[in-house]
Amino acid sequence: MAPRQPSGSGVVFYESYYEAVRDLRDADRLSMYDAILDFGFKGVVADLPPHLKPLLILIMPNVSASKRRREASIANGKMGGAPKGNQNARKNNLKQPKNNPDKDIDTDIDIDTDTDNEIDKETDREKKTVELPPVWGNDEDGELPWQ
Repeated sequence: MAPRQPSGSGVVFYESYYEAVRDLRDADRLSMYDAILDFGFKGVVADLPPHLKPLLILIMPNVSASKRRREASIANGKMGGAPKGNQNARKNNLKQPKNNPDKDIDTDIDIDTDTDNEIDKETDREKKTVELPPVWGNDEDGELPWQ
């Protein structure tokens, strides 16, 4: 079989899709994989049994959004970058200074002063310990309420 040239289309298959269908019976899982990929590649909504249709309905918006982002990214990439008059294009033309480890020049001068020292000392004195109510599973037997 001759190697197939990529068509440029693709589907993002998130781990959450896998987790959602992983525990289905083999036939149902295969149906879901086919339905997700048919929707992603062809835009066709498969006719699934009632117990699988909700899964596909939840997955379809993510597949559509991923496809739109990919198509927009491809279209934007074909534009060739920022126009010459754009500020971003000018920034790239500036030469970056070379790093010279022998000269350690600190161009960032910190002039901040802490003017609220008095307030910080007062709030430290006012801090108190607060006891939180118990959380499920943290009672004496360690059991959760539904166990």
